[in-house]
Amino acid sequence: MPIVAVSMPESDLKELEFLREEGGFNSRSDVVRQAIQILLSRHQDLDKIKGHVTVIATAVYDKKLKGFQSKSILDNYSSLVSTVIHTKAHSGESIEIMIVKGNADDVRAFVKDIKGDIHMTRLHMALIGGSIDE
Repeated sequence: MPIVAVSMPESDLKELEFLREEGGFNSRSDVVRQAIQILLSRHQDLDKIKGHVTVIATAVYDKKLKGFQSKSILDNYSSLVSTVIHTKAHSGESIEIMIVKGNADDVRAFVKDIKGDIHMTRLHMALIGGSIDE
């Protein structure tokens, strides 16, 4: 099995170690492999969806940044984004909750663009509607 080195902030390393201990994993590698499988599953679900869909996307941004960093992305997809709620977490991180509605291809393009925002630390999505193309 190939060995891959990963750089990460100390805070992420602490989270990784927490997940290893609390999740009953034997190693950090096991945690990372499981995380990759979960991400791959989410990506494949979004990739296979057809028809009209709604996505509830929660983006978390670094606490050092001020304001929403993806405003231009929201402007580009204004016909799809029906709601945006901004708040700050107790940790100081910025949180954007977005409700995105539209054709699956357009929503996929939005998600791809928002995932590419280098300032975002996490993205959680709930997919509603559409049909899976098997």
